[in-house]
Amino acid sequence: MIKFKSLRTKIIFIFILAVTFVGIVNTFVGVNFIGKGIINQAQSRVGADLNSAGEIYKQFEQQVANVARFTTTRRLLYDALLDKDRALLAAEMNRVFESADVDFLTVTDQRGIVLMRAANPELS
Repeated sequence: MIKFKSLRTKIIFIFILAVTFVGIVNTFVGVNFIGKGIINQAQSRVGADLNSAGEIYKQFEQQVANVARFTTTRRLLYDALLDKDRALLAAEMNRVFESADVDFLTVTDQRGIVLMRAANPELS
């Protein structure tokens, strides 16, 4: 046990210990609350960003589905396939490819064999 020469020294020592203890406890509590707050905020922001990305993806997926649906119902494309008119087919596919703003547009037969590629018709 520590021996104190005066009451004044003892009171100062106990006061310093109390202030130090309260300061350390408050530091740990504050760091814990701030850490949890930052983590919760980051998780919330990531969740919102993922939801936004999902909606953008769904919208683009719907756009591609619409392009595919509208392209397959075009009579000009259908006639070019039946007549095996590659020039007309390539021209029509190129027009759809450029106006639809898609990465690729390919026509296949029922077995999946490529008949025409809009982006690279020479490989068809």
